[in-house]
Amino acid sequence: MNKMMNHNTNVQFKKLLNAKGEETDLEIIEIQNAFCHAQICLQGGQVLQYKTHKNVDSALLWLSEQNSFVPGKAIRGGIPLCFPWFGQHAEYADYPAHGFARNLNWKLVSLTFDEALGHQIILELTANEQTRRYWDYAFQLQMCLTCGEELTLVMQLSNLDQQAFSFNFAWHSYFAIADIHAIVIDGLSQTPFIDQLRDDPALLQEHASTTIQQETDRIYPKAGGHYQISDQNRVISIDSPSCPSVVLWNPWIEKTQRLGDVAEDAWQKFVCLECGQIGETVQLAVGQTIQFQQILSTSKR
Repeated sequence: MNKMMNHNTNVQFKKLLNAKGEETDLEIIEIQNAFCHAQICLQGGQVLQYKTHKNVDSALLWLSEQNSFVPGKAIRGGIPLCFPWFGQHAEYADYPAHGFARNLNWKLVSLTFDEALGHQIILELTANEQTRRYWDYAFQLQMCLTCGEELTLVMQLSNLDQQAFSFNFAWHSYFAIADIHAIVIDGLSQTPFIDQLRDDPALLQEHASTTIQQETDRIYPKAGGHYQISDQNRVISIDSPSCPSVVLWNPWIEKTQRLGDVAEDAWQKFVCLECGQIGETVQLAVGQTIQFQQILSTSKR
């Protein structure tokens, strides 16, 4: 690991601090370069913070101040990876929600720097005793993160097993916003969605720009892959054409009170727009590799 840092003087490996400023048992990689400041947690291969220097007062991602940061417990905020299923497991209620990838430690494979692009971090999760408890396949899952003027995430999955397997996934991105009542989301016009809060979650049609005025939990199975969140003073752009699905989520008032790791008024300060493959599973043949990508950026309004 020290060898990787010879030409990366703006990289630190440290313990994640809790809201009281105390060290926890979770390890992070902290990046500082000419473009941005970022924090990546080895648990989950999860980006916790990303802020460009051109928008120094405006963090891209929201992170709950009520996280306990206990190893093995999902971190609320940033960009958790839901894999190999999304939501509750289809058969076993005691399996972890949103899969196991966000709860396990990933291995640092490489850390490089390019003056034009910024830092690139490759993290890896492979089959082990913990993963086989829930999903008995041999696989290699890599996350390539490029921390530059934009934040680029590439997920690459290889089937190393002797049989095909299927999966779902999503980047459960928590975007920081000034006020949930004032944001406008574009890119979902004319896109059918499933309302998860209805007794009969029929497919409905999105007709115009989207606003959020109540608890929202929608799955857009076939979306366009290009979205914008217009906030008070900026626009967040999410480009993920390789991801066919997107989820729009905000817990609003009552559900926030039930979550336990979110402050009572925090629902006003984030919105989740989650790119991935949700609903229909992806079939991956023996020896096959598949990639998905999302690029996140901000601009002034």
